[in-house]
Amino acid sequence: MEKSSSLYTTAITSGFCDTSFNTCNPETNGNCYPCPVITETKDEDTGDSKEVPLSTVDTIIETINEGTDAILAVAPEDTDETTLEESIVEFKKDLCSSEPTACLCDTDGDGEANEDCSEDNLDNATDIKIKSPTENPEVQELIADYLQQQ
Repeated sequence: MEKSSSLYTTAITSGFCDTSFNTCNPETNGNCYPCPVITETKDEDTGDSKEVPLSTVDTIIETINEGTDAILAVAPEDTDETTLEESIVEFKKDLCSSEPTACLCDTDGDGEANEDCSEDNLDNATDIKIKSPTENPEVQELIADYLQQQ
């Protein structure tokens, strides 16, 4: 994919609707389309809430950013949680290594990944968050490249 200011991603869908997002039945109505799942987000410029289609990239990012607690909750009882958390951070470091500016780092150990990552601070980060594609268009390519390597 050529880099541009446009973001392309697959929307997550549920059921069918018409172009006005009214539920419809494709068997009886030829103008039904897969209906995007709508989520609420904040507008980057105004801070106002807005509704947008939920995308696969958003879902992957949220899973990576917020998944540690879910993974720890289902880990076997004899799991060393510290080692597991460290391995999750190592995975995030590996993911962000090709484009550190697409990520936020926690470099002071306060539990908040709120500093732009760089090649210099990525290795010392105690936690990492992936930025949203609207904050950094490189995020979408970062995830696609990483998944192709695996």
